[in-house]
Amino acid sequence: MSRILAGFTAAALFISLSVFAPIWGQESKKTGAGSGSTGKSGKSEKSSTTESAPAAVTKPSGTVEVFKCSIKLIDDVALASERTGVIKAITVKEGSLIKAGEVLIELKDEIARAAHDRAKAEAANDIEVRYAEEAYKFSLAELAVALDTNSKVQGTVPEIEVKKLRLGASRAKLQIENAEKQLEINKYKMNESAAVVDSYIVRAPFSGRVNKVHKHVGEAVREGELNPIVDLVDTSKVYVEGNVPLRDVLSIQIGANVRVNLDIQDADLPQEKEIFEGKVVFIDAKVVLDRVRVRAEVSNRGEILKAGANATMIIEPSRKVAAETAEKSGTKETK
Repeated sequence: MSRILAGFTAAALFISLSVFAPIWGQESKKTGAGSGSTGKSGKSEKSSTTESAPAAVTKPSGTVEVFKCSIKLIDDVALASERTGVIKAITVKEGSLIKAGEVLIELKDEIARAAHDRAKAEAANDIEVRYAEEAYKFSLAELAVALDTNSKVQGTVPEIEVKKLRLGASRAKLQIENAEKQLEINKYKMNESAAVVDSYIVRAPFSGRVNKVHKHVGEAVREGELNPIVDLVDTSKVYVEGNVPLRDVLSIQIGANVRVNLDIQDADLPQEKEIFEGKVVFIDAKVVLDRVRVRAEVSNRGEILKAGANATMIIEPSRKVAAETAEKSGTKETK
């Protein structure tokens, strides 16, 4: 009897499993699918935060947004002396704001200045010119007397003597020209010596800021020395350069307007919300890895855009592209 009851129990259990197992499986699949979707979504969100932004995105308006652009200085020079000598004075310090043509460094120039003073004296000396003019007047007077004498009594002054007097007058006239030319040469030498004196001075080639002073008063410098004396930069304008996909660069032209904002990693600063405007000044003729280098010149208000930092640049399309984009957008809305 117990065996019969055990058989019935086993049969009932088998039937229950056969009926409810598919239902439980479907429920578990649904539950699993739901949890799997959540996990994928979470992974996706994590991935989106860790992956780098694309190089550029074309917006519906036709503008191209370029990420991770580099900021570079337009004018950044290391100034050295074109003369060998000893530094007499450095008239600026690091951080000084200066104007184009302002004196930055002076070398000892006593010998050059002495040579220039001598050249100035020689350029002002017109004694030879005045003497030649007087000599010419005297020669003309001698010739006039001889000719007057012969006009009264023919042959009183031999013809050969008259010719000598004529030659002397011509020579005296040429001496005037020679003295004047020598005086002109002396003035050129004076200008040359002034340029030599000026070469002992280092001036600012453009307005900007002294970024670093490498040497001190009393140090010796050599002509053409590789080590600079002063680093000068202009931060009023900067280059912002980014790599744009080839498909997007076709809508960009030289002179296109751009808007730039600073992009500092892991930060949210007020300065990042400021917009700086400029224009595209260069589009590379070469394509590298399906991207084209585009450079804009941007006004750097308040010197916020720092060289070496990253920025985001929005490039406006050309008028033709903008018109075509607007036309396509209108057509889609009509449809």
